[in-house]
Amino acid sequence: MRRRSFCLLVLAVVLYPLTSFGQGAQDHLNLSTERLKRRDFKGAAESARRAVNLDPNLVEAWQNLTQANFLLGQYEEMLKSAHRWSELNPESPRAWNSLGVAYHNLRRFGEASRTFRKALELQPDDPRILVNLGEAPFRLGQREEGMDKMRRAVEVKPNFALGWMSLGKAQYQMGQYDSAVNSLRKAVGLDPGLGEARSYLRRAEARAKGAWP
Repeated sequence: MRRRSFCLLVLAVVLYPLTSFGQGAQDHLNLSTERLKRRDFKGAAESARRAVNLDPNLVEAWQNLTQANFLLGQYEEMLKSAHRWSELNPESPRAWNSLGVAYHNLRRFGEASRTFRKALELQPDDPRILVNLGEAPFRLGQREEGMDKMRRAVEVKPNFALGWMSLGKAQYQMGQYDSAVNSLRKAVGLDPGLGEARSYLRRAEARAKGAWP
């Protein structure tokens, strides 16, 4: 009986070499990083959560947990992990930008805008933060202010396809169809895989010609 139990234990270890037995916070952090690389987002979140349970001050684990929550579309959980990340590393623009993304996806645009501003203070003229900061006030009806930030993003980084797409979408929604066509063509030219940009481009071209898309 003892021999059989021993064999079962060995089999379990062979089949599941990455179990939590004897692992510390750093081990779980490393595993979460590997799982993110393999696009195992659920597993990455689980490993990162175990890491922060063992060491609540492990910044990189909160970062991984935030990323995994975002990729899983779990924005309430992302808000919690990004908030803790920004508390532990208040000088990190990535932490504040991630917190802003969580607020934005929860449609809390005022809080998103304030948080993106904090990120931009720490990393001025970062094109991704500029686009995010443009999106939030645009949703709040502050459209010119939002578009100014998007224009600044593509000035800073002219090959930023997502920036051109965001600007083109905003211009389309403002009824500036010719400008939208130009911006969206640049987005598609830089990244032909942007399906949303192609869709908006077709609609903008139709509207610019006076046709209903």
